[in-house]
Amino acid sequence: MARLFPERLPESALQDPGRGAERRVYQALRALPDTYTVFYSVAWLSRTRGGAQDGEADFVIAHPEQGILVLEVKGGGIAYDATTGQWTSTDRQGIVHAIKDPADQARRSKHALLAKLQELPGWRDRWITLGHGVVFPDVDASGMALRPDLPPAVVLD
Repeated sequence: MARLFPERLPESALQDPGRGAERRVYQALRALPDTYTVFYSVAWLSRTRGGAQDGEADFVIAHPEQGILVLEVKGGGIAYDATTGQWTSTDRQGIVHAIKDPADQARRSKHALLAKLQELPGWRDRWITLGHGVVFPDVDASGMALRPDLPPAVVLD
């Protein structure tokens, strides 16, 4: 069983109806082998040319040999409109909500994590395998028309 941080989901995540997908993914990641460490809801702050940017990764999964994977989770009926570039999620009541671009969120979190690692003593010139992906636990994404930056290898459904 993987090590999870936090060991239990915070009460706010347990009670929030909008976090059902994250709860299911948290439970699924628990089943990873014990060589994996999983971090939930990782907040970050990075420097930018204009000041600072903050963000949050839903999950960061670390393995001593495989590297690090950053995951963004989006629940509900996920859809992408290539004409407008808009992502949406349809909830249980059939209400469609505009959502942030999950690939962009995961990618930005990955780069922010890499920048933080490179700030650590001895890490500047080290190589680490670092990837990102998206998780759509409520849909079968195999038939979805997605962008070139979302090949099937980085989409979990």
